[in-house]
Amino acid sequence: MRRFRCNVVGCINTSISILNKIVAVDGDGILELDAKDDEIRSFLDSGYMSEVKTEDVTETPESDETDELKSALEKMSLDEMIALAVKAQYPESEYSKMMKNEKLMRKYLISKI
Repeated sequence: MRRFRCNVVGCINTSISILNKIVAVDGDGILELDAKDDEIRSFLDSGYMSEVKTEDVTETPESDETDELKSALEKMSLDEMIALAVKAQYPESEYSKMMKNEKLMRKYLISKI
């Protein structure tokens, strides 16, 4: 399994189709793909994504406070999450496409923790 960074605007916190596979992209734009060099060469050459060395991806340990915040978000309705984003003064342009989907809105807020 190799790690890549998606270089296309809008692919963060979503799923994309690569080589006829649906691949999840996390909040940092990182995706994992099990593919051979010749299969992904065209994606790398086009600039669509770039390979990430393991040491380039910093894993942050989760604190108890972060776990509590995630748990609180799980219990919130979509309207409550939108109100939270407004109160936190996050730019609406960042989350406007997620305002209709509870799961995407939750992922967006978690990425802001």
